[in-house]
Amino acid sequence: MTRTQFRVLLTLSIVAAFLSAGVDFAFPQWTEAFDKVLEQQAIDEITEAANEDFMLTKLIALSVVGVIFVVACVTVTVGLFRFSPWAPRLNLVLTLLALVGTAFMGPLVQSGLASTFYEVSSLLWGAIMVAPYLSPVSGYFARTQP
Repeated sequence: MTRTQFRVLLTLSIVAAFLSAGVDFAFPQWTEAFDKVLEQQAIDEITEAANEDFMLTKLIALSVVGVIFVVACVTVTVGLFRFSPWAPRLNLVLTLLALVGTAFMGPLVQSGLASTFYEVSSLLWGAIMVAPYLSPVSGYFARTQP
């Protein structure tokens, strides 16, 4: 795999992730059917419980952690684009942290298209995570580059 091919994989993964996040905002009617399936009473109970449990300190803490995580992810992405030696390890750590965080997000409603983009992004990201540990891409991340 060449440097350009690696960067194309990285770019496609990011584009697919943004498409996954944005497609349901652009076409909200695709998820409206799920709103009708849920009973309004259950929605009200969940909302009421969330409002009671969710304090300002939790909001601030989650916001700070979120900002730090976003900055770290942008840093890793730039590091991967530049073939920085520290980027593959930090990428692995952040991806594992994201997986742990995803487990505690709670229910999620996505359209089929958004889910497809998410899966494509995840598959490409998996290739990006493995590639720096395989030849010849591993040489691109060496401390002394040719």
